[in-house]
Amino acid sequence: MGFSVTDNEDNYLIQRYSDDKSFSSESLLGLQIDTRLNEKVRLSSQLVAHALNDFKVEAEWLYINYQISPSLTARAGRLRLPLYATSSYVQVNSAYTWVAPPGEVYGQTPFTRYHGADFLYRFSSGDTNYSAKIFGGGTKDKIVAFGVLSDIELKSTYGTRITAENDLFKAHIAYMHTKAIIDIQVLVLELEANFYTAGLTLSYGEWESTFEWARTDSDSSALGVVDGAYFTQSRAFGDWTPYITYGVMKTDEVDDVRKKDSYSASIGVRYDDESNLTWKGELHHGKGEDGKRGQFGSAPVDSSVNLLRLTVSTTF
Repeated sequence: MGFSVTDNEDNYLIQRYSDDKSFSSESLLGLQIDTRLNEKVRLSSQLVAHALNDFKVEAEWLYINYQISPSLTARAGRLRLPLYATSSYVQVNSAYTWVAPPGEVYGQTPFTRYHGADFLYRFSSGDTNYSAKIFGGGTKDKIVAFGVLSDIELKSTYGTRITAENDLFKAHIAYMHTKAIIDIQVLVLELEANFYTAGLTLSYGEWESTFEWARTDSDSSALGVVDGAYFTQSRAFGDWTPYITYGVMKTDEVDDVRKKDSYSASIGVRYDDESNLTWKGELHHGKGEDGKRGQFGSAPVDSSVNLLRLTVSTTF
């Protein structure tokens, strides 16, 4: 569960933070179920009930997994889009350092799942493990677009992801193409877009550095070309892990009223106690450059915002 409040009346980030004190933005319940049918076939599901959705239970993923060979796996069903570093566990708050993943990158795709299939090939060289994935499908879902709860349909969605990992680093690059129809209540927006992402995490002793970048390149003047990136530096002191994050976002080929040029800076701390609870607190400052909208849902009266977020989570 979580708590959030800002000093700005306008909705901020995809979670729609505002000066109304909220216990909903970061509060959710989740249940993951894995069932092995035989040596090659496994069923997996993750059920999530989010406070922002009135705790309505939804399947974040629900798929069948087939082990074709020791190195090759195929899956089909409802799957998560594998674009970002934390895509496979973004709903598990205790699995990452921040209170929530940085909006400059993760806010570019408010849709997180699709119906379709993927193939994953794994191999190793020396002390480094590699993987290559191809995926494709489509979906109909609800998202927050331009600050409004909207219906979206993704068609002709396909892409790839490549990763490399060892004890010192984790790296990924990913690409996705899609055609989208977004019903924003007052209009229907049809667009075609390409998404590019890359990330690198370095671990050295108690220190960890993470950099991630994402680009959305669309043919719509309502979205244009969006580049976002962040850098996080953390250090563990026993059960305590303080961290700082700096993020930037730039836009091009887009209507002036929708430009998201902005920056943000955050300082936070994570504490893991002996009862398997993870406590987090974060102070975040964001600002649209030259009065631009930045990461607000719509053009704000004041493009500067300070945000306080607190969470407590557990897994069992």
